[in-house]
Amino acid sequence: MNKLHLISLVLLINVCLGVNVPGKLPLGDKHTILVKNSGTKSVLIAYWDFSQRGQFEFGEVLINPTGYSKMSVSKDPNAGRVTGTMGFTSGTDNYILALDDPFLDAVGTGVKGDIMEGDDPELALSILLDSSTKVTPWGIYSFGVVNGVRTTTVEFTAPLPSS
Repeated sequence: MNKLHLISLVLLINVCLGVNVPGKLPLGDKHTILVKNSGTKSVLIAYWDFSQRGQFEFGEVLINPTGYSKMSVSKDPNAGRVTGTMGFTSGTDNYILALDDPFLDAVGTGVKGDIMEGDDPELALSILLDSSTKVTPWGIYSFGVVNGVRTTTVEFTAPLPSS
């Protein structure tokens, strides 16, 4: 391969990955969590706990059907990552989001996340595998990077138990 082809290939890769391209955002230090309720029953965000910061009490947030809530979590300056859980309730049922983002690169390499039934944050964090989309009978977990913004989405989809 000649030098011109090699330089063109490197430039193409850099543009596709957003590396060294004017106007592109650098790797940020925040992870956005979007909670959507596409179901027919209300969902309550009962807590969020990102271990490096301790439990952050912001009060309970009620998400009615067709509603959503969005928040940003800053990475821990010492650990260089976001790790934690967010708990949800609907009626007497509990659900949990577990998340670990090591901020390795701009495309989300190493991110792990999942949603599960229950209220055991340690268990939820211990079983994280990857950032692939997870679908349950009651909701969906997904992760993506759009315009440089790292976003975890939890969507409650099925009718949940009544309160």
